[in-house]
Amino acid sequence: MSLVDLKAPQVLNLITDASCDEAPGGILAGWLEDDSSSRESACCSEIEFVIERSSTSSDSIKCSSSSTPDSSEADALSVGEAGDICQRESHVCITQDGWRLHISHVFDPTAEAADTPRPQHPVLLVPGLASSGEHTFDLLPDYSLVNALVARGYDVWVADLRGNGHSQKPCLFDRSTWWTVDDHLQHDVPAVLQYVLQATGARQLHWIGHSMGGMLAVGLLSQQGPFAAALRSMTLLASGCFGRGSWHSILAPLITRLTGYGFPAGLVCAAVGSLVGSAAALWFVEALFYMPCNMPQACARKLMTGCFRYIPVGVIRQFLGSLNSKQGLTSCDSSFRYADPEVLSSVQVPVLGLNGSWDLFCPAVGGRQTVQLFGSEAKQFVCLGPQHGTSKRHYGHFDIVSGKHAAEEVYPHIMGWLQQHDAPL
Repeated sequence: MSLVDLKAPQVLNLITDASCDEAPGGILAGWLEDDSSSRESACCSEIEFVIERSSTSSDSIKCSSSSTPDSSEADALSVGEAGDICQRESHVCITQDGWRLHISHVFDPTAEAADTPRPQHPVLLVPGLASSGEHTFDLLPDYSLVNALVARGYDVWVADLRGNGHSQKPCLFDRSTWWTVDDHLQHDVPAVLQYVLQATGARQLHWIGHSMGGMLAVGLLSQQGPFAAALRSMTLLASGCFGRGSWHSILAPLITRLTGYGFPAGLVCAAVGSLVGSAAALWFVEALFYMPCNMPQACARKLMTGCFRYIPVGVIRQFLGSLNSKQGLTSCDSSFRYADPEVLSSVQVPVLGLNGSWDLFCPAVGGRQTVQLFGSEAKQFVCLGPQHGTSKRHYGHFDIVSGKHAAEEVYPHIMGWLQQHDAPL
């Protein structure tokens, strides 16, 4: 194992080109066994660790078998116990084009009276494609990123984008109510940001985006519009604006032909979810969403039966038509790159990227490529997997948020990043 210290930009890069580019699809057989040693042997035997760190830091950087940050601080409450103190409120904001979006506000009502210091910035959680914010970040009390954040004192807001979760639904037979990813970026994101900032009185917030929710944050910064300055930090979970190596990059032509009227993701995934844990379980479909051995059955069942909604054809074509290209995700008319290298090279927002080593939706190579575009001196990328020494288990797309061991292997990275960058500018 080699350590290479380089000057800015600073990035914790725990995967090499060889290990990152390895297609995870060829190792599916090992996913069903909860044996980290057997799974690790299926991966590259030699991994070179390259670390670029802050040029202003005088501390030496060390790599060990587990690079998870210390999570001992503020651990008085477990994730499950935090759910007992959480108060949840439902809010509604209206986009400029008239869509009603649901936002959940989760907080500890006793926090203001406590003597302990509180974080200064709220946290906004944004889910991915066709996903519910609740089912992504707040699935069950013991497997809830929301609860973990509230336990650390954060004021948490969870968004549902148009057509998803508790937000307004489309008319499936009226194409005028269908949307694209561009509509999320141009209308939903500004409406949610404006509402949360006004409700909290904050000037900035921490953005944590899962999958497409992270891509929208990158797009917001590439736009450099009025709300770009609202991001205090950003965390990209199982995200990235480049889809090379994903399952959909292989099946894109077939998917395009079969989804001329969109895709009923809610119905299909609910059918798969109803079989979770049974002898008829469709594990090969589940493996697209999470590592079956790393996901509690109760979480898997609730995720698959309740998280997803209808995906309009415009969203499908925009994703499949650009995400897997060299340009990465672009606008429908190809005039705008969500991860614009020229713009992002001057962006100084702290960015953390966390991808699972066996994520078939957003492979780690795309997450790393996205993070590397940022000019920020505070940027890190971590590929979670035993072959990188970053976790004892492999992670897929959703178990990186609500997997069996996410609270001990994933959440500390997030909490450490938020704490490091919560101080005012």
